[in-house]
Amino acid sequence: MLADSEIRFVSEKVHAHRWPQDSPAWDDPARSLIDGINGTKPGQVIVRGTSVTVKDVEFHSVGKVGVSVPPFKRECTMIFEAKFGGFSAHVHITARSDDYAGIFGRLVSWRDSNLL
Repeated sequence: MLADSEIRFVSEKVHAHRWPQDSPAWDDPARSLIDGINGTKPGQVIVRGTSVTVKDVEFHSVGKVGVSVPPFKRECTMIFEAKFGGFSAHVHITARSDDYAGIFGRLVSWRDSNLL
């Protein structure tokens, strides 16, 4: 069953921000942690169960997951809401790869099998 599997891929771009806007403001260590993963520097992404790890930041309680393939681009994007530490976030992860369609398919199966 895919729910017990893990998916690994390299991100091309990551953008995480505080969400919802009325959630507690991030403190300096949390902001620094997120600043370390945001941007276009490639990083390892591991999707397992209901958590997503980007570089060394683990997002848990993942929900409201969207996965898409933009027209005319060889990439897929995953967007989700989650928590890290005691803070809430909205995370966008883009993967550009020759296997973007395979990554897309595995992410959709993961989302659906975990009822996210």
